[in-house]
Amino acid sequence: NSFTRPTTRPKRERGNAYPEPNHLARLIPLGTFESFDCRPSGGEQPNPDDQVNNPNPFTKSAAKSPPCFVEPPSLYDGKLFQRLPRGEVPDVSAPRGTESTEGPPNPNR
Repeated sequence: NSFTRPTTRPKRERGNAYPEPNHLARLIPLGTFESFDCRPSGGEQPNPDDQVNNPNPFTKSAAKSPPCFVEPPSLYDGKLFQRLPRGEVPDVSAPRGTESTEGPPNPNR
């Protein structure tokens, strides 16, 4: 993958450069990190294709796909990532436990 030059985003791409402070607590119930978006995989994938019925051992592992969950908007300001304006110091407490704007993490959404 390091030497490929894709012209579109690969289906396996997951990432989030702006995780919430409690993203590790939310990881455990979901079984994976929440992504910034799941567009490459066709939307949220709570139960992705795990290739159980694929008899070919050479393609089985390569065709597996991880679950994908979109991170909900931030409790801080309701946006996906924050831009702190100059000269303002907001007083917002950190999220506790697994709380979010959409409630507790649910892998069956």
